Amino acid sequence: MEGTLFTKQDVDKLLAEDPRCLVVPEGVTGFAQVNFDKNSTVEEIHLPKSITAFGMTFNNTEKLTLVEYAGTVAEWEKVTERNQYNLLTTLVKTVKCSDGEWNVPLLYFGPAYSGKKLLRMCAKFAESVEIPDDIEVIEGDAFVDCKKIKSLKIPASVQTINGKSFSGGGGFEGMESLEEIEIPATVTEFRGVFAGCNSLKTVRMKFTQKDLLSTTFTFNKKVGVEKTQTGYRDLRKLISCPALETVELPVVEDISHCLKDLPSLKTVIFPDELGSINPIDILSLPESAEIVVSDNAKIGHSFIEENRKRLAEVVFVKKTGRLLAVRTKETKLTLPDGIKQIEPNCFPPCVIELEMPKTLKKIKLPKKFPWGAYEEIPQCSKNVLAFLENFDINSTAAMKEKAKKEKIATVQAAGAAGLALSELQGLDAEDKAVTKPRVGSMLTIKLPFNYSIEFFFPKKQKPEEQTALESLFSVLKASCGDKTEEKLTYLENVVNDLNKNKDILQGNVKYGELDDEVLKCLLQRKIEGTGGILNIEDSMIKLCFQNRFYLAINKKGFYLRDLICVDSPFDELIAVAKAAAKAKSAKEIVTVVQTCTFNVWKNFFVVDNGQWGKGE
Repeated sequence: MEGTLFTKQDVDKLLAEDPRCLVVPEGVTGFAQVNFDKNSTVEEIHLPKSITAFGMTFNNTEKLTLVEYAGTVAEWEKVTERNQYNLLTTLVKTVKCSDGEWNVPLLYFGPAYSGKKLLRMCAKFAESVEIPDDIEVIEGDAFVDCKKIKSLKIPASVQTINGKSFSGGGGFEGMESLEEIEIPATVTEFRGVFAGCNSLKTVRMKFTQKDLLSTTFTFNKKVGVEKTQTGYRDLRKLISCPALETVELPVVEDISHCLKDLPSLKTVIFPDELGSINPIDILSLPESAEIVVSDNAKIGHSFIEENRKRLAEVVFVKKTGRLLAVRTKETKLTLPDGIKQIEPNCFPPCVIELEMPKTLKKIKLPKKFPWGAYEEIPQCSKNVLAFLENFDINSTAAMKEKAKKEKIATVQAAGAAGLALSELQGLDAEDKAVTKPRVGSMLTIKLPFNYSIEFFFPKKQKPEEQTALESLFSVLKASCGDKTEEKLTYLENVVNDLNKNKDILQGNVKYGELDDEVLKCLLQRKIEGTGGILNIEDSMIKLCFQNRFYLAINKKGFYLRDLICVDSPFDELIAVAKAAAKAKSAKEIVTVVQTCTFNVWKNFFVVDNGQWGKGE
């Protein structure tokens, strides 16, 4: 023992006499680097009244079941004021004190780096947990190895569920007693895993994000290190969810093959909003798993049958007819009508012969390097790959019919009551895909000052689309003179009309650059009637009001690019500046400026204090 601190050497010396019981002598006030890991033999710890700080730490020390303190409950609370959560990684529920028992907290909270309220840890003895409804973040190892929890309720306030940064685990890993869990729709980032949840039967994920980790349900966990002839290597063990039967997928694009190696999986539920999924993810599902989709889902699901025998399961996107996957053991398949697009990865390696549907319009082949090798090796058989690469899609009756319809659609009106492409005559228009603009594509129209607009020209126009196009074309075809004023008026009319129907036409404005002469002309129009004086020097725009209130703005700042738009941040800025110029005190100035919703502008106000009277 060193003074009044109890060290690791002191602990080892006492445990050598009795490995299961540690009795700390009276007079000890604290501990120095005393840590008990999961292999510790200690079952009881008896602490003297003299300790002032409980500095012991525990790492899943599951054999420890009793902690006794010679002082009172109130004194123990002072001792553990800064580290009352140390016992959460043990099975100790209470600390016995001289006048009663102190309950070990069930959950440990704290602020995240972002300022959101964070759940850091759950007690290992917990059996039923209901997370408070103000928690926004669940830390990566909050529930790791909480083996006794049978019930866990996650509130709608939770937005982020983290995983461990480097191990690939975390989240809900090792919760051996948990049987069912639901992740709410409010979650925007999920990086947790369920591997090691041996009793887990049902997982429902209601959220939306780009993908799931490949380690969500199974991963190779490091369990040790082995010495080899050349050095050392990690020893790993595959842990999974052996009892998992039902998984409701979130709305994702890619599940990273996370549902393989689940022997008990029976049902995989596709949410209605799921628009697509990697074909390999579907083909990697266990044979026992049934795919379930509702009638309202974006993804369709059907079967290929012959003489009442089910030959294959077909998964496809309803709107586009894109084939996602065919689950089968057959070697020969006849694809059903309605399928319009296929790719090699849709088929398992057992399929070696295909018969195409009449509705087929496109075959998406895997990309190749310039020297001919595939960037990613297709999962299908070599027979199917060769067949798809050599298949003449234009030989089908469906493709001939498609070409005929497209030709008619290009020459004639786009829809029954729609606008024709002839409306674009005289405009500088182009199509991203081809040189000549065509219906059913994104069109780009070039405007003065290197501005341009982009919008979708639909084949079959709905009434609201036709109305929006008529309005846009009317301003596009209006005369545009050569003077700067005339060009600005034309540009403002086009940009503001597109923004009015932005969502309907999938519109977008690509901003150009305004030189000093054009910028000055535009800004003079904006400040007309405000009494402001405009001056452009080098890279700065300076506005002065009543010879005492100045506004300086970097003319290359991103906040000037949308000056063309109605109700731009600049318009609000001028209104605030005009009001501030009429203020009768510095205090009034502050009040006026604080009404500006665009915080970025507040950095550009400069007041000449020399113009204020004494006391102002």
